[in-house]
Formats: sequence, C-alpha cells, structure tokens
Amino acid sequence: MAIKKSNGEGSINKYNNGWRGSITTGRNEKGKLIRKQFYGKTKTEVVRKMEEYKAKDIFNLIPIDETITLEEWVEKWLNIYKINEIKPSSYEKYDGILRNYVKGYSIGKVKLKELKGMHLQKFYNNLINKEGKKPTLIKSINKMIGSALSHAQKESYIIANPTKAVIIPKQVDKPKIEFFKIDEQKNLLSSLKDNRQEAFYITAFGTGMRLGELLALRWTDVDFEKATICVNKSMRRVQDLKQENGKRTKLIEQTPKTQSSYRTIPLPISVLKALKAHKGRQAEEKLLAADVYENDNFVFCTEIGRPLDAKNVRRAYERALNSVDIRYRKFHAIRHTYATRLFEQGVPIKTVQTLLGHSNFNTTLDIYTHVTEDEKLKGVEVLDSCF
Repeated sequence: MAIKKSNGEGSINKYNNGWRGSITTGRNEKGKLIRKQFYGKTKTEVVRKMEEYKAKDIFNLIPIDETITLEEWVEKWLNIYKINEIKPSSYEKYDGILRNYVKGYSIGKVKLKELKGMHLQKFYNNLINKEGKKPTLIKSINKMIGSALSHAQKESYIIANPTKAVIIPKQVDKPKIEFFKIDEQKNLLSSLKDNRQEAFYITAFGTGMRLGELLALRWTDVDFEKATICVNKSMRRVQDLKQENGKRTKLIEQTPKTQSSYRTIPLPISVLKALKAHKGRQAEEKLLAADVYENDNFVFCTEIGRPLDAKNVRRAYERALNSVDIRYRKFHAIRHTYATRLFEQGVPIKTVQTLLGHSNFNTTLDIYTHVTEDEKLKGVEVLDSCF
C-alpha cells in the first residue's frame, strides 16, 4: 500500500524486493506530469534519496534533463543557439569538431550530469599521446565544448563547467615559418609575365593579403589615385545549410577575420601598374563575353566575371611553382614572404602588424622573428668594425 506524502510531495511504496518513491517534478511540453523515481532496499534509503533530491532542487542543483549526453547537447547548442550568431565558416569549423571529435568518440556518449574534468582530460591525453594530435587542436576542441557547456550551465543542465578543470599542454615546437627567397619570388613572377594570373600574384606578394581577401577584392576597394587597397571582406567556400540548388557548398562573402583585419594597404608602384594593366585586360574580356559576363566588379575573377574558387586557385598556384621547379609551400607562404621582405628592409614590427591586420602584436612578433641566413651574416659582419 502506497504511503502518501503531504502537499503532493510524492509517494513511497513496496516494489519487488525493496521500495520505490516517486516525486512530481513538473510538466512536459504537452502538460503531462513528469515523475522522478527513487529506488532502495529499505524505505529509509528511499526517503533519504527523495529528501536529498528535493534539497538540491531548492538550490537549483538538479539538471533540467538528466539523460542528455555531451554530443546531444553540443549538437543542440550549435544548431539552435549558435547557428545564426556565428559566421558560416565558424559554423563549419564547429560542426567538423562535433562530427570528428565528439560524436566519433565515447566522450560524446557521457551524460552531461556525469561529465567531469577528468573525463575530458583523459580524452585529450589520448588524442595527444595515442593519436598524435597537436595541442592547438585540443585547445580548439576544448574551447568549443567549453562554450557549449557554459550555455548548458545557464540553462541549468549542469552545475559547473568541467572544461575549466582541464590542463592543455603547450605547443612545444612552433610551426616553421615558410617563405620564398627573393630569387624564388622573382622567378615565379617572371614565369607569369603577360599571364592572366600575373596581377593576382604581384598583388599577393605586394600586399600580404590573405587568399580569401584577394578573392573578395572589388575594384571599388582599389584607389588608384591614393595607391591603396581597402581590405574589408573575405571570400570562402562553406557548407550550404539550406542545400541551395542541391549543392552541398557555396561561395560566400563575409566580414574579415578580426576587427584589425579591416585595413588600408599602401600599394607599391609595381602592384599599381599590374592592377592597371589587369583592369585593361578585364575590359577586353567583358567585350568578348558580352551578355554572358557576370559583372560583379571583382578584381580577380574568371574570364566571364565569376568569383574565383580558392580550391582552383591553389591548384593553379601549385602548377605555377612546379613550372619553375620551386619547392611547394602553402599559399599562405606568400603572406609570410611579404612580411619577410618588410623586415629585411628594416620596417618596424608594429608597422608590419598593421599592414598584415594582426589584432595582437605578439602574433606578429612570435611568427615573424625568423631571420634569413643573409641577414644573420650581415649582422655578424657588423661586428668587424669593433676590431
């Protein structure tokens, strides 16, 4: 026979070889009562569990959903709360982490209410020690999970955020900065003489712009009188969440990486001449293409005015390097080369930071403190004057 508790607090009754208690915890979306069950070998044990639960409930220490797992919550957080707040490129990055490092591992099956810093620490340790993942990746994973769990905390799914208890190893070996030597730069540009791509590469080497920034550049961003380029957007291929035209990806323009990425870059005379010649060539292409030309005013585009795809640009870039037998570096090495040439000419680091659009001075300092062998020799030769 069930023993009724006062004020609708619940009931306790014999159940199999022990006791079962039940408490009403609220109503679901359809208005149906939600019951929480407690089990024990003795009635006293069940009463204790019920009282502990009610005490925690008074201080909001009970998760609103005790069954939701880490992967279920991160997916809900990303596709309900964050999807309209972050850039498509950021969504793509987060979705990749969710699919490859949360859903793909046992950590994703852990219930939020049971998740501890120790679970995450062991998971990250395994990624580093057994799978050879870099601390930079672990930092990105933990940052995304941490953001999701911070929101879970606000929604009362969890009491504390376990990512704050994690220790992420520091990156011991900094990635090697790759750039082109001056003769390699000249050989590459010489091989593109009178080529349709010539102005693109002269602009890349002469401004240090990121690939996405170059692809989004429009003629309205180029001031021939002041000899400047205004960087205010970036082009990128991302997942098409709406599956437009049945395609999984699409090209989009988005705001720059950081506020500091908005910048005005002075143009060397060689870049200015190349762009003027390129504009003339483009005018001829418009006449030839006639009505087929898509005039979106892009500086660098296809022969019928369509925006360039970074994937195709990288392929053409690799072919250009192979044609002059230059060792392959990522396209970003052109940006490093721009910075290197400035440092070789004694341009202050703070100025280089502004030209590159780095938000943090240390980013420029950490990445570009490499010195070429020639510069080292010059520095040592100065010492001869002391003897």
